[in-house]
Amino acid sequence: MDNDISIIDKSFGFDSCCAEAAEVVKGAYAEATGVINGIGLVRLFGRHSGYVAQFAALYNDSADFCLIPEQPW
Repeated sequence: MDNDISIIDKSFGFDSCCAEAAEVVKGAYAEATGVINGIGLVRLFGRHSGYVAQFAALYNDSADFCLIPEQPW
Protein backbone atom coordinates (compact mmCIF):
# COMPACT_ATOMS: atom_id res chain seq x y z
CA MET A 1 0.00 0.00 0.00
CA ASP A 2 2.94 2.37 0.61
CA ASN A 3 4.18 1.93 -2.98
CA ASP A 4 7.70 1.28 -1.73
CA ILE A 5 8.35 -1.97 -3.64
CA SER A 6 11.04 -1.28 -6.18
CA ILE A 7 10.16 -3.92 -8.78
CA ILE A 8 6.59 -2.74 -9.51
CA ASP A 9 5.14 0.61 -10.60
CA LYS A 10 2.20 0.75 -8.19
CA SER A 11 1.46 -1.53 -5.28
CA PHE A 12 -1.98 -2.89 -4.42
CA GLY A 13 -4.33 -0.30 -2.97
CA PHE A 14 -2.08 2.69 -3.60
CA ASP A 15 -4.50 4.63 -5.85
CA SER A 16 -7.48 4.13 -3.57
CA CYS A 17 -5.41 5.09 -0.53
CA CYS A 18 -4.23 8.29 -2.22
CA ALA A 19 -7.76 9.15 -3.32
CA GLU A 20 -9.08 8.76 0.23
CA ALA A 21 -6.18 10.76 1.64
CA ALA A 22 -6.87 13.51 -0.90
CA GLU A 23 -10.46 13.70 0.36
CA VAL A 24 -9.18 14.08 3.92
CA VAL A 25 -6.84 16.87 2.81
CA LYS A 26 -9.75 18.57 1.06
CA GLY A 27 -11.83 18.33 4.24
CA ALA A 28 -9.03 19.75 6.37
CA TYR A 29 -8.69 22.62 3.90
CA ALA A 30 -12.41 23.36 4.15
CA GLU A 31 -12.21 23.38 7.95
CA ALA A 32 -9.10 25.59 7.98
CA THR A 33 -10.56 28.18 5.63
CA GLY A 34 -13.66 28.46 7.82
CA VAL A 35 -11.85 30.53 10.45
CA ILE A 36 -9.36 33.39 10.38
CA ASN A 37 -5.76 32.12 10.32
CA GLY A 38 -7.00 28.53 10.40
CA ILE A 39 -4.59 25.63 9.92
CA GLY A 40 -5.51 22.16 8.74
CA LEU A 41 -3.01 19.46 9.61
CA VAL A 42 -3.21 15.94 8.23
CA ARG A 43 -0.78 13.19 9.19
CA LEU A 44 -0.77 10.15 6.96
CA PHE A 45 0.61 6.78 7.92
CA GLY A 46 3.37 4.89 6.19
CA ARG A 47 6.48 2.98 7.08
CA HIS A 48 9.35 5.18 5.99
CA SER A 49 7.94 6.52 2.75
CA GLY A 50 6.03 9.67 1.96
CA TYR A 51 4.52 8.50 -1.29
CA VAL A 52 0.94 8.52 0.00
CA ALA A 53 1.32 12.03 1.40
CA GLN A 54 3.05 13.24 -1.75
CA PHE A 55 0.43 11.90 -4.14
CA ALA A 56 -2.45 12.99 -1.89
CA ALA A 57 -1.08 16.54 -1.99
CA LEU A 58 -0.73 16.33 -5.77
CA TYR A 59 -4.25 14.93 -6.32
CA ASN A 60 -5.77 18.27 -5.33
CA ASP A 61 -4.45 21.80 -5.10
CA SER A 62 -5.59 22.61 -1.56
CA ALA A 63 -2.38 21.50 0.20
CA ASP A 64 0.14 24.29 0.73
CA PHE A 65 2.92 22.14 2.24
CA CYS A 66 3.71 18.46 2.19
CA LEU A 67 6.45 17.19 4.46
CA ILE A 68 7.80 13.73 3.67
CA PRO A 69 10.49 11.85 5.59
CA GLU A 70 12.87 11.50 2.64
CA GLN A 71 13.34 15.26 2.26
CA PRO A 72 14.81 17.28 5.13
CA TRP A 73 13.14 20.58 5.93
